[in-house]
Amino acid sequence: MDKRKHIQHKILSLVFVLFLLTAIIWHLVTPDSDFSETEKRPLETFTLPEIKNLVSGRFMTSFERYADDQFPLRPFFVGLKSASEKVIGKFDNGRVWFGNDGYLIEKKTTPPDLSTHANHLFEFGVKLNKQSPETKRYLMIAPTASSMIPDVLPPFTPAIDQEAILADFYRRAGDYHVIDLKDALSTDEAHRFFYRNDHHWTTEGAKVAYENFCFAAGLEPVQDLQTSEISDRFLGTTYAKAALFSPRPDTISIYRPAEGDDPNEKVRIIDDKGSLLRTGIYAWEQLESADPYLVFMGENAGYLKLQTSADTGRSLLLIKDSYANAVIPFLTHHYETIHVIDLRYFTGDLMTLMKDERPIQDTLILYNFVTFSEDKNLYRLLR
Repeated sequence: MDKRKHIQHKILSLVFVLFLLTAIIWHLVTPDSDFSETEKRPLETFTLPEIKNLVSGRFMTSFERYADDQFPLRPFFVGLKSASEKVIGKFDNGRVWFGNDGYLIEKKTTPPDLSTHANHLFEFGVKLNKQSPETKRYLMIAPTASSMIPDVLPPFTPAIDQEAILADFYRRAGDYHVIDLKDALSTDEAHRFFYRNDHHWTTEGAKVAYENFCFAAGLEPVQDLQTSEISDRFLGTTYAKAALFSPRPDTISIYRPAEGDDPNEKVRIIDDKGSLLRTGIYAWEQLESADPYLVFMGENAGYLKLQTSADTGRSLLLIKDSYANAVIPFLTHHYETIHVIDLRYFTGDLMTLMKDERPIQDTLILYNFVTFSEDKNLYRLLR
């Protein structure tokens, strides 16, 4: 019996050593990948060590990330980890909750402190009112799936009370026309407003936000629009964090006029250097990329100027995160010019921009709750 166990131990040890050798050889002969299509993020690549990095320990930290990111069959093992966690009854993998009906929801459990955010917006409102008192200010912080469709969350999930936090934030943010989407998104069709595999709202959810903005701003929402499906295999950010073996892909749709040409095909997009980036609001090539949601407006940029065919003489300053990208194709029907600001990448002077581009009738600050609560760039409103 002891001899049999000894042989078994030797076989297991041999298999383990062969596995390690195979992994090492595979790693050496396989070119490094710069980007993970599954996880939708850049991967660590190998860089030669410098003396200062060896001394500080930064090289070993970087090398550990490199070894982890470039491990052979990494996507398979990431998926295997998520699958095994689901099998043993876990409700999350540390980054996303495994929800009902195939929903993968961002795992956020610590209520954020929005006092600094409120201070920045209050000061921005004061400066804006002093420089351009005629400009109306609108504020929309969109609740996310964990708040709007809680029935898809696992049992006893400690989700954040977004409604209460936002109510307190709005009271302290200053003089804005607040557009609260809680009731508008709380319908029997709320599940249609959020993707299963991504943290964004769907185009249907974006349309609800657009219509509520119109009601607040005294605009008439465009009628006679029809949906057009442009992708039926969308796997987004939350899927990337779970990498499940058998996901349920989402569908991406856009709205177009039921008759006639789509004015969004004529929108001119100007970059921060004044050069024409492209004509047409949709970045169709992104449908084949690692992140098809980028079909809405393309890659994020600090500043873009949209020149539309809407002969209204109206101009909008939009300060936003990527949630707003799916709303912009609706707004182009009402504004002749839209100045799009993403504070994560914006390095200019906002007040100077607004002064140079006068008149700007409306400003809209549009974020989702999670991105807004984690944004460290709101101070750029005050430059």
